[in-house]
Amino acid sequence: MLQTRLCVGLVVALLSSTPLASDDCVDEQPNCESWAAAGECKKNAGFMSRACPRSCGKCPPPIDPALLELGPERVVMDIEGYGKVTLGFYPKAAPVTVPHLLTLFRLGFAMT
Repeated sequence: MLQTRLCVGLVVALLSSTPLASDDCVDEQPNCESWAAAGECKKNAGFMSRACPRSCGKCPPPIDPALLELGPERVVMDIEGYGKVTLGFYPKAAPVTVPHLLTLFRLGFAMT
């Protein structure tokens, strides 16, 4: 049987493996800059957006570090065969969903 309890406390989380910038967005072709300057980003948009995203300005914006901050609420689940599992939540990334999930856990509905 699963049992839950809500724990409120300060937890330090290490999120260094999550990229915060668009450093992974690179041009795959050496001629991307000159092709972009020649208008190829519009003329050949399908190819250029995949092969030359940096030169065409198609890189995604960096992730706001505030979205990666864990909130103070934790749910501890005691799962038979596994032991205790602690769940943390990112309230700034999901400001509506997290309160709903926490309410469901408090009411016992999230475990059925």
